[in-house]
Amino acid sequence: MKHKILSFLTAFAMVFGIVAAPFVNASAADVTVPTGTLSEGQLSETKPTKTKVNLYKLTTKEDYAKGAPWKHTGGKIDAKDYANLGTGVKALAGAQFTFYKINGKDDVENEKILELLKANSSKFETVDQMNTLINNGAQNLDASAADTNLKAIEANKLALATGTGLTDGHTEDTTAEGLATVELGEGYYWVIESKIPEKITGQIAVPFGLTLPLTNSTDVGTIKKGTRYLKELFIYPKNIETDKVKIDKNHAKYDAENKKWVDENGNDVAEADLGADYAKYQANKKTVSAELGKKVPYDSKTEIPRNYKFETFSWQDVMSEGLTYNKDLEVTIDYIDADGQTQKTNQPFINAGTKAQYVTERDNGFDVKVTKAQVTDTLVEYLKRGPVTFHFKYSATVNKDTVVDKPQTNSITYTPGEPNGGGKVTSGNDKSITVNKTWGDGNAEPTVTEVTYYVEDANGKGVASITLTDKNTQGQKLVAGPGIEFEVGDKWYKGKFTGLEAGKEYTVREAVVGYDPTYTTTDVAGVLNVNNKTNPDTLKPTEPKVENHGRKFVKYDQLDGTKRLAGAEFVVKNNNDTYPDFKGKYLVAKTSTQAAAEKVNLETAKKELDAKVEAYNQLSAEEQQGQKGTEAKAAIDTAQQAYNKAFKDAANAYTWGDKADAVVFVSDSKGGFEVTGLYAGQYQLEEIKAPEGYALNDTTVDFEVKHGTYKSAQGETELEYTSTETITDDFGKKIPNKKVTIPQTGGIGSIIFVVAGLMIMGLAAYKMKANKEQA
Repeated sequence: MKHKILSFLTAFAMVFGIVAAPFVNASAADVTVPTGTLSEGQLSETKPTKTKVNLYKLTTKEDYAKGAPWKHTGGKIDAKDYANLGTGVKALAGAQFTFYKINGKDDVENEKILELLKANSSKFETVDQMNTLINNGAQNLDASAADTNLKAIEANKLALATGTGLTDGHTEDTTAEGLATVELGEGYYWVIESKIPEKITGQIAVPFGLTLPLTNSTDVGTIKKGTRYLKELFIYPKNIETDKVKIDKNHAKYDAENKKWVDENGNDVAEADLGADYAKYQANKKTVSAELGKKVPYDSKTEIPRNYKFETFSWQDVMSEGLTYNKDLEVTIDYIDADGQTQKTNQPFINAGTKAQYVTERDNGFDVKVTKAQVTDTLVEYLKRGPVTFHFKYSATVNKDTVVDKPQTNSITYTPGEPNGGGKVTSGNDKSITVNKTWGDGNAEPTVTEVTYYVEDANGKGVASITLTDKNTQGQKLVAGPGIEFEVGDKWYKGKFTGLEAGKEYTVREAVVGYDPTYTTTDVAGVLNVNNKTNPDTLKPTEPKVENHGRKFVKYDQLDGTKRLAGAEFVVKNNNDTYPDFKGKYLVAKTSTQAAAEKVNLETAKKELDAKVEAYNQLSAEEQQGQKGTEAKAAIDTAQQAYNKAFKDAANAYTWGDKADAVVFVSDSKGGFEVTGLYAGQYQLEEIKAPEGYALNDTTVDFEVKHGTYKSAQGETELEYTSTETITDDFGKKIPNKKVTIPQTGGIGSIIFVVAGLMIMGLAAYKMKANKEQA
């Protein structure tokens, strides 16, 4: 009897070392005793002709505990104990496993082949790899401890296994409990996970070896360990250890075209702060300052880990209303070549020729969708050898809808599935859209502290955007776009867009880390409901931002500080050292070839404004103070607004050129005018036309723009800015003028000249008459 028990123990030591491999991933300090509950019903005194194998597929979208799955007995682990294996561990339905039987000449060869497979498991974990092994064999393998000289497996040493519950070697789909059951005869087996459910993206199980039958590894009641066979076995294979998907996005690094950026305060941006970097996934990116029409390049990269299984994955890029996507996306990839060693870099994946297969573009961004069927012979193969890195290069242009000092964001979201199409909603008659939001079951609160909403029109053009944080409070009104506000609701993450067009269809898109949104509408116009479900695989790096800036000015009488002066004209000169080629040149508005009509409108509007200013100047001092003056000033303001609109419509970009081509800024009836759309830095105003009755100011006015200068504070150099009635407590930089010193018509000086002239004329007439009489 001692002999028999000893043989059982020897067999168990050999076999359990094989079957335990899939479960053990911890140091000795982490693993103390085998887990799983063996029952007497699993045991047999005699060697079974078949062993019932219960194979459970577990998964998590978060993290396994260190050492999980634990060392295992072959007994059952209760589902309520899955939480001990890690965060969010649960059974997965719809997976399949494929069994291969080793057919060596004897058990010794079978064991050596099994050990060699284990030593090279990454080369034998897919159906394709196994088919190649069966048909062609494998050479140049890493030897195992079982036989240090064996480094090859001959063809046909393995074949698809047969047994109850197997069809062509593979199991049925796992059930809702993650279970697939088979019955196998005595032998040595290699097992791989060969199918994952559709739309599930992630890791496959570690391939593992199995030698049947096994013996009990622990005492079961009065039955001593190693004295019984297992006629039923429970297996919980761990997932292949692999990194998660990584992603980041930033402004592109400097190149020949973009040699320097400044931030929103005018400070140089270091190159180290540019470029995508996985370590900065949730770090604050630099805000760059860019003038109207400036091209802003972006750099994003995503690493898909080795062994990543997918049906579809996608990226969605969405830009704020002040950025126009240039539709210039190019994507290259890095991967390991077929030899398993050579690293291929910057290989074309998406370019002008292939863009239509993968990309849907809008004026405010794009969607990229990759399906398994599209890349079976490329990406799927690359991922078997190692990680694949996607490099995204594209750009946006700062457009005329940029609101001064409002950060223009550009979000990219990676989703293990289809890109989210956003929610279509028709605005109410009050020109608003209310965004209601819930999380999880509707009662949960978010784990994030930031949400961004983008609103686009039916043509895919951005019209508004807002980034909300948990610091926002109910009733707070935030600038969301030109003439558009967002009012925060009873929770920081929801509220209402106002100032849209009434009865117009819009699309609202959301960007948030770790959640997938579902959009629904109701019978109530202008209401969009958004429910967010947790998905840690949905990744969104922090956004790089773009701003431009401005300054307000007030033209006034230097002696009478309350008198505002209309009709003064100015040009702007660049005084920055940041871009030496531009210093000393003047601000010029470029118009597109499509904007010829708008340019004509601009010229017409300028002539109309000049005419209204001249009409006011022709009034007497008394008339200017009366009803005629009031009406004339109102006409100036109306013409000024028309000129400002025409200028905005016509100007697509700024450049720096000659004074003769410079943009002309005109003070309105309240003395006010503003310069916007500039990058942070130092500038000068030059007066080219003085208000009527005032001397031309030939001294340049230095001014700075950066974040915050557009709405300046009260001070010695500032006057209240009243040209915009909707804004209060706003100030502009003072620009004084002095009256001309030549006496004006109607003054005493002119009377003296008239009298003197009449006397001279009279004297001349008298002399002429006297001369005639003498003649």
